[in-house]
Amino acid sequence: MKKITLMALIVMIAICANCSYAEKTEKVAPGQAAKKSDKEVTVVSTSLRAKEITGEITGISSNYISIVYSQDEDNATEYEALLLVGEGTTFTRKNLSALSVGDIVSVQCDDYIQTDSNGRKYCAKRVTKEVKFLSPARKDKLVGTEKVR
Repeated sequence: MKKITLMALIVMIAICANCSYAEKTEKVAPGQAAKKSDKEVTVVSTSLRAKEITGEITGISSNYISIVYSQDEDNATEYEALLLVGEGTTFTRKNLSALSVGDIVSVQCDDYIQTDSNGRKYCAKRVTKEVKFLSPARKDKLVGTEKVR
């Protein structure tokens, strides 16, 4: 009986230690301060970067579109962007359901770039503004480009 009680006590201590560790390493949403090794890390600036991504649609859902915009045949690598589509997104075709996998599109989006107090930059938010239909799906693969304005 003592062995079972001792095992239960060890398990309880391990669970409590794990919970307190999880509280200390909890992720913080962008724009909020995160405590890392007794130094506050905060967002010091936010900038807007307009971007145009042209490529082939590889996936469509009710609220997103996935586009392959570049390929590196030497490394057998594809570069793909997953873009959320909301109510503010405009289409040259009627709506998202009018597009299909394989269609070539150009997407205008805005990236909100944040810089933290350590000087690191990251994309905090991407807003898809417009999806322009360029051509229907083809048998041969066509891969697009990415332009940053």
